[in-house]
Amino acid sequence: MSVRPPLDSYPADGVRASSLGDDSRESAPLVAMTAERLLVGIVSGTYQPGARLPPERDLAPALGASRATLREAFRQLEGMHLIAARRGSGVTVRPLRDWNLEVLPIYLAAGAPYSKGGVPELTRELLVLRREIVLLMLRMAAPRLSPGSLASARATAAHAWEHREQVASFAEREMAALQEVGAAAQVHPTQWLFNTLTGVYVKCARINPAFATIPQDFLEVFYRVADALEQRQVEPACALLNAYFERNEAVILKRFAGG
Repeated sequence: MSVRPPLDSYPADGVRASSLGDDSRESAPLVAMTAERLLVGIVSGTYQPGARLPPERDLAPALGASRATLREAFRQLEGMHLIAARRGSGVTVRPLRDWNLEVLPIYLAAGAPYSKGGVPELTRELLVLRREIVLLMLRMAAPRLSPGSLASARATAAHAWEHREQVASFAEREMAALQEVGAAAQVHPTQWLFNTLTGVYVKCARINPAFATIPQDFLEVFYRVADALEQRQVEPACALLNAYFERNEAVILKRFAGG
């Protein structure tokens, strides 16, 4: 079974529009579109790591953009550590080791052409990273919680379950419920790291629903985890959630293995 979506399925908001000021609002969508087209060209191999991009005078019309719009798009991709601009040397594609995590959704959609193991291995790595960061956040949060602390997290989990018909919507709300745990405990650095990962994971699920599952035991597990955390029983809580994630990772990885 193929689980790789076409690149044009990447959502329009996948590359953030630059903040251009009130008099440039009409240009923001053009900048986002230009940045996305250039991003696709980089991750799909048209412009490979280490390669120099064509001059602005050639690249701008090829992307259907003005040179001013192209420069704004360059700034976005520089922020993702995809490209480097140097006076006298033009713009070059940076090595993979420099790229930011937010590149991952469209890189996976392109088939992960530069990575050993391809999409299945990077998917496994993303899922393991998600699980480990969630468990870290729980361990950081538990000592700061008390009975009733996670009422908002429980409500968000219930809301997620109400939206289980849509895989991407459920994935987003499932992660939002976990974000509420970090918010209740105010473990800010760990939660900010988790927020970044959540954004990447949800974009992957929006592009390709194979990245997400709708576990039938989600609500039961979440409530049990919340109860344990409020009692500061961190290891039982982590054991429950670790087993939950491992079960669902196995389902997802089987899809990408073609099983």
